[in-house]
Amino acid sequence: MKNLIIFLFAVVIAAVSQAQEVTQLDEVSIGFAPIDAKVIKTPDGFTFNSDKLSSRHFVSDPIGFMYENFDIENYIAALKKEDYDSYKVSLRSSNGSMVANFDESGNLISTHQSFTNVQLPHQIMKKVYKNYKGWTMTKNKYRASTKGEVINKEFYRITLQKGNKKQNVKLEGNKTGISVASN
Repeated sequence: MKNLIIFLFAVVIAAVSQAQEVTQLDEVSIGFAPIDAKVIKTPDGFTFNSDKLSSRHFVSDPIGFMYENFDIENYIAALKKEDYDSYKVSLRSSNGSMVANFDESGNLISTHQSFTNVQLPHQIMKKVYKNYKGWTMTKNKYRASTKGEVINKEFYRITLQKGNKKQNVKLEGNKTGISVASN
């Protein structure tokens, strides 16, 4: 019995000492879509599907989210033999989408953003509250387009309800052309 206990003790020590071995891993290269995306080839390009696009960061700053999670230079390098002269990147979430257009060098030409039920900017909320006291916002839609990263058109469509009455309101966003695209 004593020999059996000593033998089992020796086996446990050998097993534990083997578990402490350090394993060196090779470098990993993250491609053009570090977000957990499924890449599907379509007749006119590629589609990226990801569950991460439901994050609030995408809705609040779609261009920033795209730059953080999509590498256009690696994408262009991967498609070098295809010889495209422009690239369209579409990002979609449950709240909306953004389509970004790039030239052959990877420079952002324009974007088109469309989101539903976003948190309104403070100045828009104040305007709605001041002009529509007693009304409740039931839904809203945000639309914007940019030239490069600068917004050149932005508006909100807001649906308001007061009792049985419904009213749709369209409010222009920041039209100064100096802000970077964000909701």
